[in-house]
Amino acid sequence: MKMAVYTALGIILLIFAGIQFVTVDRTNPPVIAEPNWDSPKTREYAVRACFDCHSNETKWPWYSYIAPVSWSVASHVHNGRKAFNISEFPAGTQKEGHEAAELVISLDMPLSDYLIMHSEAKFTEQEKNEFVQGLKNTFGSKEQKRKNSATEKSKDSTQIKEESKKNDNHEQEHEKENEEKEHH
Repeated sequence: MKMAVYTALGIILLIFAGIQFVTVDRTNPPVIAEPNWDSPKTREYAVRACFDCHSNETKWPWYSYIAPVSWSVASHVHNGRKAFNISEFPAGTQKEGHEAAELVISLDMPLSDYLIMHSEAKFTEQEKNEFVQGLKNTFGSKEQKRKNSATEKSKDSTQIKEESKKNDNHEQEHEKENEEKEHH
């Protein structure tokens, strides 16, 4: 019985040692651009709670070098950057920045397993409210995006009408010129 336990432990240790050779990408690409933060405080909150997964300035902790945890950490970072990358704003974003405030309000971000190892990312209620407002000020809210979109559509519609009037006027002038040429 004792030999079976030692054998099993030996096999587990060999497997654990073997998986350490399965490496993951822990690179930090260059920072291209950041949003125009509404305040240094909002950026500070973002650094505390978001930058490790949503920027090219990830701080890779010691446990991100030990498999299989390293696989999970790298996956979180790569997926986070793909969804919303503060360091490549706005080009590196598939989701709109205004969604960030909603995710913080709903407690979907930061992820709960991130909070276990990063107590600095836990906000007091006041900090959370300040951060949410800062995100809305920086990225706009959904309501602001809808208003802006409606305004843009209205502008587009107005421009189309103006261009149509210009074309009509141009055609009328062209017709007058042709009529005058015919009379001469």
